Amino acid sequence: MIPDLVMALSRSEIDVNELKNLKLELSNWLVKGRDSGDISTESYLSAGKIEGGIDVILAMIDHGAPKSEIQLHVDSVKLRIESISQ
Repeated sequence: MIPDLVMALSRSEIDVNELKNLKLELSNWLVKGRDSGDISTESYLSAGKIEGGIDVILAMIDHGAPKSEIQLHVDSVKLRIESISQ
């Protein structure tokens, strides 16, 4: 799922439906991981920040924000993903 998120965010044109589906997968993974104790609180919070960042990107696209502004947020979310993937 994490590589899929990075790939979706790395495309020149973001597929909104794909990103929404990946966000839903992330959300479900977080709930299962938290409930089962498979992920730490720190990882849960970090992944929650990624989920929130995706929400911001989707809202920006929906509201027609300039691509340069969207790209700043995309880059930020990708950095967060990289930080928890290591």
